[in-house]
Amino acid sequence: SLTGETPVEVFFQYRQVEDAVWINTGKQEMSEPGSFSQNVSGLETDKEYEFRAVVEWDSEQKVGDIREFTPGERPPLPVTDGLVLHLDADAFAGVDGGENIEVWEDLSGAGNNVTQDDEDKQPTFSESFLYGRDAVNFSGENKVLTTNLATTAEDFTLFWVLYLADWNASGRSEFFAATEDESDSPLNWGVENGDLKHWRGQAAGEVMSHDVSDLVDCHIVSFVQNRQNGSVDVSYYLNGSQIATASGPYENFQDNIGVGGWPEGTFDQAGRDSWKGHHGEILMYTRALADSEREQVEQYLGEKWLGWGPHHITLTGPPEMTVGEISGPFTITVRDRNGAPAPVPEDTELQLSSASETARFYADPDGDEELDGSITVGADESTAVFYYEDTRTGAPAITVRWAEPD
Repeated sequence: SLTGETPVEVFFQYRQVEDAVWINTGKQEMSEPGSFSQNVSGLETDKEYEFRAVVEWDSEQKVGDIREFTPGERPPLPVTDGLVLHLDADAFAGVDGGENIEVWEDLSGAGNNVTQDDEDKQPTFSESFLYGRDAVNFSGENKVLTTNLATTAEDFTLFWVLYLADWNASGRSEFFAATEDESDSPLNWGVENGDLKHWRGQAAGEVMSHDVSDLVDCHIVSFVQNRQNGSVDVSYYLNGSQIATASGPYENFQDNIGVGGWPEGTFDQAGRDSWKGHHGEILMYTRALADSEREQVEQYLGEKWLGWGPHHITLTGPPEMTVGEISGPFTITVRDRNGAPAPVPEDTELQLSSASETARFYADPDGDEELDGSITVGADESTAVFYYEDTRTGAPAITVRWAEPD
């Protein structure tokens, strides 16, 4: 903390060593002393830089000590086997903020660039939008980029870095879709009236749903389809934690995809519920990644986009529950950046919360010991278990966070 004045605006200034002009990052407002961070993109890896922290309030300004650093190479994607699509908004070069995006280059090596020839349907480039990193803005006005993957994979895994200003907005907003031809209803992924959903054409309809009405800003969403013993299991994950699962005779992935809405030229595409937010990064694999692989990719995205540290938290448990009954167990696991369980060196408090006012957390399946919104992972342990009861909804809406420092 540079000052006791509150509230204040904080930001960083940086420049190449020996340059005369400082470059400002975006500003954050803080109402109490604490740490803050910013991601900065577009730095040259063979140059030396210096930076300093700045705090402003009223007409006053204070600056911190100048420190030097040399940007390292971007860490490689930890899992590449089966990768057929990799779109990274932070990899654009020579594009100005607000400029239309006609081609978003595929970095997987498969050549699956997503494109849009119609200027009226092109999304725009948002510079340094997501915690200092660039993003692609789909305005919700029928903006869509498309490609043909030439695959109808039975098993597949998808990752999205998504931003919505209001995750609880009314209406339907689809961030990704896949379909076979103009007569086909596609596979859709989107947010509707505060729920993260997955749809399967007209016959299967809504497959999975999870309450995300309390979310803000940017999150990592993952999806896995795994065909086993004649059935198909599908799962949704939010920031590394499983939030919904379903099983059924579901379709394969279809080859025509739409980023930000239904694929161009397919069934009822025009004006169809297009995405009203931003995309940061998209990954697709033509196989069901193992849990350890999925967690490695989520950690890679979390460190890059959300500022995760070398350890993160995952939550697993029953995706459905009986209203008014205690369900569980729910298992919290502390993991390292490779997705492996990581024992904590001392007792570590975690915070539990729910979007539902009627939710209750318990340490035991009988409900004898109610938790007060926190749970502890014991020293040398990597997991903690709790149970959940809600009289409002049959789908748990649980958030687990690191406890705030004293």
